[in-house]
Amino acid sequence: MASGSSSPTTERHRILEDILSCGICFEPFTKPKALPCQHSFCLRCLERQHKQWLQDCRRTPLQRQEPFRCSICREPVTLTSNGVAGLPDNHLVANLCEEFSKKTQVGGQKNRCGFHPTKDVDLFCQQCEVPVCSACIREAHSGHIVSGVQLNNGHQKIKTLLAFLKRIEDVQNRLTDNKTQAQQEINKAFEVQMQKLREQRDGLLATVHKSHQDNMAALTAQKDIVLTQLAELSRVCEDAEECLEQEDAVWLTQDLNLEQKLAKFEDTQTPEICETKLCSFEPKKSGALIELGKVTLKSLSDKQALVQSKDTNTGHVRSTNARPTTVGQTWVRKVKFGGEGSGKGQFCDPCGVAVPQDNKVYIADRGNSRIQVLTKDGVYVREFTTTLPGDTGGKLKPWDIAVDSKDNLWVVGHDHEVQYSREGICLAKIDLQHVTYLRGVTVAMATEQVIVTEYDGKNGLLRVFNQDGSNVGMYVAGHRSPDPLFPRYVVGDVEGNILVTDLNNHCVRVLDTERKFKFKFGSEGSLESQLNHPEGICVDGKGNIIVADSGNGCVKMFDSQGRFLCDIASGMKSPHGVAVSPGGDVVVTDYDNQTVSVWTQG
Repeated sequence: MASGSSSPTTERHRILEDILSCGICFEPFTKPKALPCQHSFCLRCLERQHKQWLQDCRRTPLQRQEPFRCSICREPVTLTSNGVAGLPDNHLVANLCEEFSKKTQVGGQKNRCGFHPTKDVDLFCQQCEVPVCSACIREAHSGHIVSGVQLNNGHQKIKTLLAFLKRIEDVQNRLTDNKTQAQQEINKAFEVQMQKLREQRDGLLATVHKSHQDNMAALTAQKDIVLTQLAELSRVCEDAEECLEQEDAVWLTQDLNLEQKLAKFEDTQTPEICETKLCSFEPKKSGALIELGKVTLKSLSDKQALVQSKDTNTGHVRSTNARPTTVGQTWVRKVKFGGEGSGKGQFCDPCGVAVPQDNKVYIADRGNSRIQVLTKDGVYVREFTTTLPGDTGGKLKPWDIAVDSKDNLWVVGHDHEVQYSREGICLAKIDLQHVTYLRGVTVAMATEQVIVTEYDGKNGLLRVFNQDGSNVGMYVAGHRSPDPLFPRYVVGDVEGNILVTDLNNHCVRVLDTERKFKFKFGSEGSLESQLNHPEGICVDGKGNIIVADSGNGCVKMFDSQGRFLCDIASGMKSPHGVAVSPGGDVVVTDYDNQTVSVWTQG
């Protein structure tokens, strides 16, 4: 059922299933309990989890036991002696669940038409003054004045509120992911510093140990010499004492020999203890022994949260944590990599590019029929051949690439659009009309619909599909934009607008959420605000529009209204694909040079 014709009962079911459901059993909450991290779960679900945790603890040594944690954010939960039952009740959620459950149970019959049980009563016949369904209008109330505005407005308001709640969930998920990432980075920095400390400690201890060994060896050598002298002198003295006790004749015969032996020690002096060195440790004095870094807080606005939560839908719109663009500040090329060939890290006609949250660069390597994955420094990570699903074993020559909300890749070629996992497993295929010209692809943020550009040599249009392959509609140049359309690349922004580069008209067209023409910017030329055969396009976290100005060999940035802001990249032969990384860098493919370059603000 389309969202536009959803009944109140259907909407209430959606609220129960999507908003008021437990994250463990995925059913509407039953006696919800609130954890310190603000996540709520059914009492019975928490009791089962806690029981399992206790059993695991009994089988695990004490030093290896994990704390009881939240199932969603993994935050440790400290329980009182009352266990899970001692957690506070979430009365608001409980009351809402009860309210929506009651209305869902009885509302279905109240909103059904008595004459057409399969239809909802969602209109009002003003002439007969009775509520009716759409089938009644065609049969018994034909030609009557019917009002359904208020009810439709109510449905629309429900949809708007549901979307808002979903955005809140997206923000919460974003905050949880942000906390986890920050904790991981802090722990990593801590381990790095700890390793450095260990290395310093080991070096200092080794120095002390070596000094001690040297001192002890010198003293031991001196001690051995003195002990040897002492033993020899003791023997001489003992011999002399024995001679004195004997007869005179014997003493006289040995006297000379004893005098010689004793004379040897007359000049012997007690030695001085050899020089030794004491170790002294002086700890480094500073305000803090080690500074890991600092945590800064940035405001996450509603629009920014939506960009972050949906940025993987397009493969082009990046994180709101992107470094802010400063107009007038120079952009410089950080690195350029690639070169013509079929080896790892080489390209043959590189086209589309995406940089998802894993910060890897995904390149549509058209001539080699593959997607290559590299780091932003150009280090090869992996690749997969863009094969077509089915028994034919055919290959897709990829023109462009986008990433959806489930982190799957959408790759488009001349006559097919294929969904792959990031490892290259074919998940779905949409057949397209065969064309010889380049196609672009994006996944709209708000609707998650797949949008593909198409030009057959005469006519240009945008085709819109659901991800199951069903056709939604298309866009062609309308009365407000009579020029023939030659679309190349396409992207969506946070407002739900669709932006498409028009190659032969040297401009960018902006369409609204209903795919109706809003405005265009750019004209043929080489001035700042002009374009010459524009190709790739993407939108950063601030809503700025980045365009690959292929004919002028550069990349330009405009604001959301199409006003020129600054030049980003230059000196290229034919820039095609552009994408913004989570860190705010701009990645550009050069179709003719067979290279990829990364640009950053100095």
